Amino acid sequence: MSFTPFMRQHSIALDVGTAWTRAANPSGRQFSVESVAAASQEPSASLLGMIFRELRPHSFRRPRVVAAISACAGAQERTHFTQLLHRSGAGSVVLVPQPFAAALGAGLDPGSEHAQMIGDIGESFTEYAVIRCGHVLYSRRLALGCGALKERIGRGAGASMVLRWMETHSLDDLPPFAGIISAELARELRGLLESIAEGALSFFRDLPDAIACEVIEDGIMLVGGGALIADLRREITRRTLLGVRVPGNPLTSAIEGVTQVIPYAGFPA
Repeated sequence: MSFTPFMRQHSIALDVGTAWTRAANPSGRQFSVESVAAASQEPSASLLGMIFRELRPHSFRRPRVVAAISACAGAQERTHFTQLLHRSGAGSVVLVPQPFAAALGAGLDPGSEHAQMIGDIGESFTEYAVIRCGHVLYSRRLALGCGALKERIGRGAGASMVLRWMETHSLDDLPPFAGIISAELARELRGLLESIAEGALSFFRDLPDAIACEVIEDGIMLVGGGALIADLRREITRRTLLGVRVPGNPLTSAIEGVTQVIPYAGFPA
C-alpha cells in the first residue's frame, strides 16, 4: 500500500469575511460557510479546521495556507491571525493583502506601473486601497459596510429581499416596498450609503496628486456585496467624479485572487 497520497501537502486559499468565509484549493474547488455576524468576532479554530479538512481529504500533513488580510492590519493583528490559522491546523502560512487579492481576482493587473484604486465593501468593513507595481501603496479601512444596512432594515428575509431590490433600483423608487421601508428608514439608508461614499472621497482626496491623476484615468473598481448596490455606485460616482466599475465576480474576487497567488507564495520552510 502506498502512503504517498496521505503524505501529500495540500495548499489552501482562504478569505475570512464577516459575512462569509471562503476557501479554495488550486484545482478550483471552493468551499463557503457563513461567518459570525459580529465584526468584533473571529471564526473559531474548529470552523477553520473543518474547512481545511474539507479541502485536503485523506492527508496527514497540515496544509499550506495563503490567506487574505486587510492591508491596514498592523503587526499585532497579523500575528494574531497567523496564530489562529496555526491553531486551526494550518502548517505554513502566507498572508496576502486583501485589496491585492481582490484586484487580482477582479481581473486587474496588480503589477502594473499605473496606480489603480479598489474598494472592497463587505459586511462590516469597507476598505479602499491603491495598488501599483505589486504593492498596496495606500489603504484605509472603515468600520461600516452592508451589515449596517441590514441592521437598519432588520435582519432576515425582509432585509435580503430589499437588498436584492436595491441592486437594480433606487431608494427613490419606493412604491414596491412602501410597506417595508418607510420614508424615514429610506433617509437612514441613504445616509449610510453616503457615509461609505464619503469614505471613498476622503481617501481619494488624501492621495498624492501624481497618484490621484493616475487613478482618475481608470476610476475605481468595486468588489464585495456593497458593489452590487446601485445607489451606492451612483453616490460614489457623484461624490468622487470617478468612473465606477464592478467585475463579474464581486463576491468571490478575493478568494479567486488568493487562489491565483498560491503558485507564487513563498512558504516558510
